[in-house]
Amino acid sequence: MRLKNWLLTFVVFIISLIVLFGGSFLYQDFRIEKPIKEAINEIKGVKLQQIQLDKEKVILTLDVSNIDNFVNTYHQIEERVVPIIGKRELQLHFESNQDQALLHAWNQAYFDVAQAIDKNEYSTIPTVVKKIKSQAHLDKVGYGMDEKSVYIDLHAGDKSLYVILPRKDDQVVKNHG
Repeated sequence: MRLKNWLLTFVVFIISLIVLFGGSFLYQDFRIEKPIKEAINEIKGVKLQQIQLDKEKVILTLDVSNIDNFVNTYHQIEERVVPIIGKRELQLHFESNQDQALLHAWNQAYFDVAQAIDKNEYSTIPTVVKKIKSQAHLDKVGYGMDEKSVYIDLHAGDKSLYVILPRKDDQVVKNHG
């Protein structure tokens, strides 16, 4: 009799765990992951590589290619994903098919861009980026800015590099790739 009670208690406990964690998994899959996948699939040139979820943040790893405007694409992603994730912080990591030439070009420009941000001389950034375009023989460059960040993208052939730099001193470069 005593063994039967323990067995029943154990079975009820296991079933409760399955229901609890199964429900959490279904909620996460149907209320968060699936809508994020659908939202990202609607954005031209963006492919979702990975979703990492926890209680405080959502990290999306994205593959970006053949987009017309990096800043607009970034904002499209934010506008579509933030309502889905609620109060969680959204972090975007961009995977790109960069190469050493693009990294070298960016390293040449980084100091001047960082200095422009530090001195609040944002109007010099287009000149710096255009200069790097001609020096490194890049096919295309892009740049933009909003209240939080400076966005720069460099392109050479089928290779691309996307960089997002914070405009505030207390932030670090969080999106690079």
